[in-house]
This record gives sequence, C-alpha cells and structure tokens, in this order.
Amino acid sequence: MCLFIERHVLIWSPRQIFSNAVFENSTLVILSYILDILSHSRGKYEEETSSSAILSMQRKHIHIIGSLTILVAISACITMLVCNRIVLKAADGLMYSDVTTIPANRVGVLLGTSPIGRNGNPNPYYTNRIQACVALYKAGKIERVLISGDNSRTEYDEPTWIQNDLVSAGIPDSAIYLDYAGFRTLDSMVRAKKVFGLQQFTIISQQFHNERALYLAHSNNIDAIAFNANNVSTRRWQLLMTMREYLARTNAVMDICFSKQPHFLGEPIIIE
Repeated sequence: MCLFIERHVLIWSPRQIFSNAVFENSTLVILSYILDILSHSRGKYEEETSSSAILSMQRKHIHIIGSLTILVAISACITMLVCNRIVLKAADGLMYSDVTTIPANRVGVLLGTSPIGRNGNPNPYYTNRIQACVALYKAGKIERVLISGDNSRTEYDEPTWIQNDLVSAGIPDSAIYLDYAGFRTLDSMVRAKKVFGLQQFTIISQQFHNERALYLAHSNNIDAIAFNANNVSTRRWQLLMTMREYLARTNAVMDICFSKQPHFLGEPIIIE
C-alpha cells in the first residue's frame, strides 16, 4: 500500500499500517500537511482581505472628496448669482446711455483702465470711456472730471494717460482732477467722497462696471448716477468680462458686508 504525502512516498505493508509506531508517524505527517495547507490558506485570505479593505477605504475617500468638491462648486455658483442680483437691483434706474436724457452733475468720476489691452493692441474699453467723458463735458452734463485710476507703479499711470487724452480731445486741464489711488472700484467711490468731498456725481464707465460702481457708491451713502460708455462687441471680450465681473461683484458684496476700506485715504482735496 502506498501513501503520497507531498513529495514523500511511503510504502507500507498492511501489517505495518496497523503498527502503532508507523500509525503514529503517519498521523503526524498527515496532520502536519493539513496544518500547512490551512496556514497557507489563512495567510492568503488575510492578505486578500487586507487589500480589499484598503481599496474600499480609498474608494470611500475619493467619494467624499468628490462630493465635497461638488458641494463647494454649487455653493460658489449660488453665491455669485445672489451677489449679481444684489448689484443689479442697486443699479436699477440709475444708468443712462443717452447724453440728452442724463441729469447734469457738477463732477463726473471717470474710472480708469489701461490704454493697452493684454494682446498689445489699443484697449477699446479705454477708448470708449474717453469718448463718453468728452461727450458729457461738451453737452454740459458735467463741469469737472475726476479721473480715478491705478498708479501703484512708477511706469503705470492710468490717471495721467487719461488726462492727456482728455486734454487732446478738448477738455481743459483746469477742469481735470486726478486720483492716483483708485486701485479698485471701491477705492474710487469711497475716496471720491472722503478725500475729494463729493456726495453726488456721475460715474463714467461701461454698463457692467457702472452697475458694480453704483452698488458700492450707494452702499457708502453716495448719491450717484452713471453714464454707460459703449461696450465692446466681440464675443470673446464679453465672455471674459462677464466671467470676471461675476467674481468682482461677489467680491464687492463681501467688501460691503465686512466694511472694507480703501488702501489709502489721505488729506482732503477740494474740487473747485
């Protein structure tokens, strides 16, 4: 009779099989073999179980991160839509596009921008604001111009560039005042009131910008109206400005909620 245990071949006679010594030895060999199999199976099972648990945990983390990302994105969109609605409501009925119908104010606040676009070409927003300001002045709807723009760097001077173009277009230098610290629209509105002593004025910019400026002005108890310079008709420009404006309006509402103040104020300047 033959027993095959792993690679060992045992050849015993029937009498030997029933011998106590042989029986005990064979039993030990078989038990040892069975224990080896069970031990190997258990180790393999534990390894598979551990890998499965890690994979399950990773999937759970990815699901949580994905859900939080979607929640944050939805919350951000809702916030921007609400802020946009607040700005639109504040500007309703206070903007004009026709020189003949806009009420006269002594001072027009022209909001600055760069004369050169990012593509290196003349900036149409800049050109259209210059034209709108000149039209108001020549129509007698404003007597003085306060140019509020960015001069945070020596080589970048929005107020002076705009002043030169206004003078070239026929507005006398004596009628122009410069605000070199109009870094943001909030700064321009608050400084017009606190530095230049204006409680009432006409804002000059494009409509999307005027809406935000009017919201900031009236939130600071300024009696302002706005004149809309011609917008830029290309879809690419409009898309970029719309995306930027939604973010800017959200920022503007947050500024008012947290009582944000201009970077600088300074000594009063009287517009004669």
